[in-house]
Amino acid sequence: MQNRSSYGKSMVKCPDGKVPIYNKTERHQIITNSSSKLQIDDFQQYSQSAPGYHTVALDTTQTTIFHGAHAAISGYGLSVEGNQHSISSIWIESGPPTELNSIKVGVGDRFTGHWWLIIQLIEPIYVGYWPKELFNHLSRGASSIRFAGQTYSPPNKDSPPMGSGRLPKEKFRNSAFMAILEIIDSEYNEVAVKDRDMKQYTDTHSECYDLAYDGYQGPRFKQAFLYGGPGGKNCGI
Repeated sequence: MQNRSSYGKSMVKCPDGKVPIYNKTERHQIITNSSSKLQIDDFQQYSQSAPGYHTVALDTTQTTIFHGAHAAISGYGLSVEGNQHSISSIWIESGPPTELNSIKVGVGDRFTGHWWLIIQLIEPIYVGYWPKELFNHLSRGASSIRFAGQTYSPPNKDSPPMGSGRLPKEKFRNSAFMAILEIIDSEYNEVAVKDRDMKQYTDTHSECYDLAYDGYQGPRFKQAFLYGGPGGKNCGI
């Protein structure tokens, strides 16, 4: 199964039957807080400061403003326990470390400043939006985009699988992937990411989770990367 995020530039309110998205539940708050702890150049420290979390990611490195991103993300029915999670998402961030604004999957509406969550299947599904009033930095755009997989398991328990549960070395046949990677730039142009502007990160050894990015992968996948792994007992902190 593949879902692709998309965006609507002229939306000024929620469509009928849709509502703004707020971080009210405990689960959403855990995800938001965990992403705000993640600093670009220090994944291992992130694991030490937040035991049980593991992340692999492909990050933008440009000094510019982004108004969104989207990707085709493969989906799998993984088995995780109730106190674990395994997620694949796009993170949109802005602000200094002490005031970091961070949401997962969203596109900035050029007319309102709101950040929309839109799923592109046969037709786009406008799920809802994060109102700009929630943010002190993202209301003006994002400073970084992160395409990432993340897992969490309580300390002293096995780490859950990520992606398909298979490693990138098994290629597109078995490994999870994010493909057709695009960003919405400072002029609201929808453009493919460029190899030279991306940097990849992992915070554990490659037999637990890994990420493989080699740029353009042909007309079907375009800019894409493989990621994930089985997790298990020996993923580190």
